[in-house]
Amino acid sequence: WGVWMSGIAPRLLNALIEVRANFDKEEMATWLNEVKKELEDPSAEKKLAGKNFQYRLDELSLALTKIRVITLALTIGFYSLVRNRIF
Repeated sequence: WGVWMSGIAPRLLNALIEVRANFDKEEMATWLNEVKKELEDPSAEKKLAGKNFQYRLDELSLALTKIRVITLALTIGFYSLVRNRIF
């Protein structure tokens, strides 16, 4: 259940980007980091039945990278790069 639930955050981010919606990037990054932390937590091994969910961790890392790129592009004024999905 936890691994399924952890996929919601990156999928929501992708959907928001796809429809070019405005969203709170800091709040989204916090959520993604919390989910990633939960999966990386050594005590989570029992909850995750000892399975390695590297694919989900990779998905979360990619989502966090997207937020960083969007934030940087907005900060330095390259909003057109974000709007044209050049990231």
